[in-house]
Amino acid sequence: SQLLTGWSDAVSLKKLDVVFRQPVPHGRKLLLKGIVTDKEVTDGLPTLTCDVFLENEEGSKLVIGSATLTLPMS
Repeated sequence: SQLLTGWSDAVSLKKLDVVFRQPVPHGRKLLLKGIVTDKEVTDGLPTLTCDVFLENEEGSKLVIGSATLTLPMS
């Protein structure tokens, strides 16, 4: 959730749905990634849909998921 909300105080996380595909090891470097897959205005608020991933150093996706965020109208 921090990946999705840490870049702005104005963003609001509405939904986060993830699936753990493999164990996530403790003490190893991990890479968090997200990509915006859709944007629209819903109930008067700009809404973003994103795919999110947690990868290990070898590039294997340990966790995959999707998220929905809203932003204030400017």
